[in-house]
Amino acid sequence: MARRKVEKTTLFSATESLLIEQGYRGFHFKSLSERLKIGRSTLYEYYTSKEELITDYLVHMLDGIIEECSEISKTDAVGQLKEILKILLKYSQLHQIVLVIPFIDPHHSSQVEMALANLKRDHDLLYDKISSLIEVGKSEKTIRSDIETAVIASMIFNAIQVPNSLKINEEKWSEKVLEILFTGIGSNK
Repeated sequence: MARRKVEKTTLFSATESLLIEQGYRGFHFKSLSERLKIGRSTLYEYYTSKEELITDYLVHMLDGIIEECSEISKTDAVGQLKEILKILLKYSQLHQIVLVIPFIDPHHSSQVEMALANLKRDHDLLYDKISSLIEVGKSEKTIRSDIETAVIASMIFNAIQVPNSLKINEEKWSEKVLEILFTGIGSNK
């Protein structure tokens, strides 16, 4: 196969789809290079191992999510939480891929170790932002104060795990999830 440059977005997109299809154990540079129609040696020009590629991809994705969350207009706490949830639902495929993290040896390389530390930092940052907004919502009396912040934050953070069983567009799906999270499942009589 001929040597050619690969755009990072193309490489990350192929990495994502292959991880979703094959999982961590089934992910190999050979299958990635075949998908991209490049030689395996071309991949090694960018990354020395699948661990480095996968962790770089994950950091890139989580950094993008955090950046999008930081651009949310400063409305009330509930409005901001709803916008964060929409962003999380937009990247719901990431949840499937994050499940590979326990399989990655943090001592594989210093690059992998640093990437895993950055992932934890970013995860904590996002969780803290959600928790802070919940506290603001409680003080504004727009969020129930009788439910622990950690429970509400976990529900919001983990809503991305709810599969889109209706196979509807992302916006409509996020509206349904938001409605359940913020108004409950009780009868609207």
